[in-house]
Amino acid sequence: MPTKIKYPDFKLYVGCGLTHASEKFKKEVQELKDELSKVCPVLDFLGVVNGTPHDVYVHDIINCVGSCDLMAGICDEPSTGLGWEMATQVLVRKKPLLAFGHEDTKITRLVLDPQLPGYEFIRYKNFFQVYDKIVEKVKEISEQRVIVPLLKLELNSAAKQVLEISDDDSKKVRDPEWENGSTGM
Repeated sequence: MPTKIKYPDFKLYVGCGLTHASEKFKKEVQELKDELSKVCPVLDFLGVVNGTPHDVYVHDIINCVGSCDLMAGICDEPSTGLGWEMATQVLVRKKPLLAFGHEDTKITRLVLDPQLPGYEFIRYKNFFQVYDKIVEKVKEISEQRVIVPLLKLELNSAAKQVLEISDDDSKKVRDPEWENGSTGM
């Protein structure tokens, strides 16, 4: 029986530098993505073999980055493509991005602390830490999706109790306590 994923409506994209990456690194990233796919759908990049350069752009930037709720960028390998994906996510789409760098890897200073909303850079020792941080963020974003509409519903309900529209469409503010005679005077 297949495992039921916890957040089926959430889309995660995990990007990383591939062109110069070792087979060991690629395998570890794939294992991370396989484990994360038990939590939520994980969008998959096209890679370094399949498709034309334009196919890679359309698939990775337009389809994957363009539709994900959260992007995780693993910055251990130099990559212009990953940088483009990350900038699209946080600057163009204004969506959350977790960037990771192994504690022993030299990472460009450009991604260490841009102080942008929705962006966080995290050093890690192993991919278990990356997994935990991503799952924590998926849960946080998913819970906000539930809470925000409920808050809006509560605010709308409270506003309807306080705001009365008269026959001539002018708005007047009511004080329910004053009308009930419970003003505390």
